[in-house]
Amino acid sequence: MGVADGLENRVFERAERLLSDHGCRATTMDALAADLGVSKKTLYTVVSSKEQLIERMILRFIEATTRQLDQTLDEPSLDFPTRKDRFFGIVFQRLGRLHPRFFADLQRAYPQLSQRVDAIRAEFLPSRVRRLLEAGITAKQIRPDADPMFFSAVFLASVQALMRGETLDRLQLHPAEAARRLARLLFDGVAAAETPKI
Repeated sequence: MGVADGLENRVFERAERLLSDHGCRATTMDALAADLGVSKKTLYTVVSSKEQLIERMILRFIEATTRQLDQTLDEPSLDFPTRKDRFFGIVFQRLGRLHPRFFADLQRAYPQLSQRVDAIRAEFLPSRVRRLLEAGITAKQIRPDADPMFFSAVFLASVQALMRGETLDRLQLHPAEAARRLARLLFDGVAAAETPKI
C-alpha cells in the first residue's frame, strides 16, 4: 500500500467516525484535517470538496454493505433463519453507524446526493430482498403465496419513505431502528406458521 492509499484510508476512516459522531453539517473539512493532523491542502489531494467526501463515503458504505449481504445470500451452508438473521444483522449494524440525522442533513445540504442514494438503493435492494424471500419460500419458512416481486417492491417503497429525514424526525427513530421495525413487520407478516420471528 502506497502513501497515497494509506492517507486515503485514514481520511475515510476518520471521516466515517466524525460523520457518525457529529453528522454531515457539523463535520467540516477543517475539522477533518485537524483530526488527521494534516493540512487542508493535503486533505484536498484525496477529495476535492466536502460533498465529494460524503459521496465517496456513501459509495464505500453501500459497496461494503452489498458485498456482505451477497456473501450471506450466497453461503450455501446457512439455513433460512440464520441467513435472515445475518442479512438483517448486517443492515442494522451498518445503519447503526450513521448519525441519527444523516438522511435529514443529506436531504437539506445535498439534495442531488440524497436523490442519488435513493436511486442506488432502488438498484441494489429489491433483488437482494427478493432472493432472501425466495430462500424462505424454498425453506418453507415463508408462506408460499408471498409474491417475491411484489414484496420486494413494497419493501423498497417503505424503505424509501422511512429513510426521509422528516419521517425519521416525526417518528423519532434512528435509521437502524426504522429498518428493524420495517423488517420485522414485513417479514413476520409473510412468515409461515411456527417460523421464528425477527
